[in-house]
Amino acid sequence: LKAKDFSTDACQFVHQLFGKALDSVYEILSGGKKNSLMVERSVATWNRFKSIGRAMDMSLNDIEAALSDGVFSSVTGQELTKLIQAAFDESPRRQELLKLLASSR
Repeated sequence: LKAKDFSTDACQFVHQLFGKALDSVYEILSGGKKNSLMVERSVATWNRFKSIGRAMDMSLNDIEAALSDGVFSSVTGQELTKLIQAAFDESPRRQELLKLLASSR
């Protein structure tokens, strides 16, 4: 995650691209059957990839809720911080979430 700024269009594009990649990997590894457990066992970074793709289509509130649901357990706090900084404009809400991430380290 080295990008400094993502446009809304770029976030939507990345989310769609990740979604297509996820679908293709499911199909390849499971022989056309949507067997998530089999795929997750086959690909070590599966949850990480899936989490980042999902984040690209979330609001700050969605990201905070996903944090408490463990969606980003495979992503480091620093990586998620950089993603939030790149995808969202400076705002009080963004600052709150970044502080929350910093305090959880």
